[in-house]
Amino acid sequence: MANDIYSIATILIGIIGLVISIIEYRKKTSAKIADIDAADPVLTLIGMLNDDADERREYAANQLYKYARMSEEKAEEICEIFCTHIRKNSNIYFNANGDIIRSREFTKIVKWLFEKDGIFQNINKDLSGTVFLGIKFGKNSICNVNFTDCRFISCHFQNTALKTCKMSKVKIAKCTFKNNVDFNGCLLNEATISETLFRNINFKNCSLKGSHITDNTTFSRSNLRDTIFENSHISDTKFIICDLGRCDFAYSALKNVYMEFSTSAACDEQVQYFRSIDLNPELNPMSNSIMM
Repeated sequence: MANDIYSIATILIGIIGLVISIIEYRKKTSAKIADIDAADPVLTLIGMLNDDADERREYAANQLYKYARMSEEKAEEICEIFCTHIRKNSNIYFNANGDIIRSREFTKIVKWLFEKDGIFQNINKDLSGTVFLGIKFGKNSICNVNFTDCRFISCHFQNTALKTCKMSKVKIAKCTFKNNVDFNGCLLNEATISETLFRNINFKNCSLKGSHITDNTTFSRSNLRDTIFENSHISDTKFIICDLGRCDFAYSALKNVYMEFSTSAACDEQVQYFRSIDLNPELNPMSNSIMM
């Protein structure tokens, strides 16, 4: 009997010891998790940024922006987080009235990424494949951005500087560029631009090249009046039914450039301009077109 009691006591002591060990282990594990959260709350905010609730995503974006302002290192980390979020959440939705439905934090993040003299201004950004619909770019400095394969629809650019941006295969439709918008050192190879207004715009040191394998760079039914192409390389490019009045091509290289006009008068005016700068386009009066 005594041996049985001793055996039972021994088992109970072992069980109690095991329970105590498990409790202590859980305490230590919880403490470690708490330490991680305390050390890098950004991880928690990233999770919230992908939450289904608009309020939680907007709160997370605001908090991440505050952390980004603390140091250059944090700014680079959070810039990448924001760019990833924008690429993943650029889908366009409409309500029953046809109004644009966009996540509330999207417009805020776009503003922060491009604000002039902002904390992200000089950080390289990858926004390839993003859809921008109805976004207003004001006095922004947009530099070192990868916009490859992006779509800009009904966007408004005013007093905006776009510098050393990759915009190959970009699609621009029904946008407005006005009041000293500058493209400086941008790659617009195989870009498609349609029904867009350019007013007082300068393309400087830009590349507007098509590809013999895929598509031409194409401007169609767009107003480019008074646009300056300065020291830019324009080849395998089409201008289809565009207003090119007072466009300045004098300081750029043109090769395999096709231009088609709505009237013979507009075509003749363009021919006279090119001859005035010692270029001799090949004229096709049947189609109101010229080839450089």
